[in-house]
Amino acid sequence: MAGKRILIVEDDSDSRHLLSDLLTQVGFKVKIAVNGQEALWLWRRWAPHLIWMDMRMPILDGYQATQEIKTSGAQVPVIIALTGSAFEQERAAILSCGCDDFVRKPIRADVIFAKMAEYLNVEYSYKEDPISKDSQPTSPSLSETFKVDLRNCQNDLVNMPEAWV
Repeated sequence: MAGKRILIVEDDSDSRHLLSDLLTQVGFKVKIAVNGQEALWLWRRWAPHLIWMDMRMPILDGYQATQEIKTSGAQVPVIIALTGSAFEQERAAILSCGCDDFVRKPIRADVIFAKMAEYLNVEYSYKEDPISKDSQPTSPSLSETFKVDLRNCQNDLVNMPEAWV
């Protein structure tokens, strides 16, 4: 991971900082841009290995910025789209503009790290949990916390509309 440069292009401040903090904590070099125009400027000067590209932004959107990067003829980074859209036609448009992959928002750390491992060939080292496997938990387990009297549930089910059951 050392030396891998990641560009985050996101107009939403909270999303931008969440992703930036997540990646810098594990050792990636990160720069951020708030629109596609800034992304192009940083891409030309900094040559990131991977770009997380929001697709809907002011000034220059992610579709246009991605197309310009991918058709430049220069060394092109991996570009993974960040999108809030759940529509299948949006997926096709994202991939056809040149993005290598996409991730739906809200972002999840496990998905972000998995995509980066896939495209950058990085491996992550995890510290062992300081609590040994032999130690007994001091709080009740999940199964102990949520014990349910099934007899009462059966009575409730009888009174519910059949469509609900």
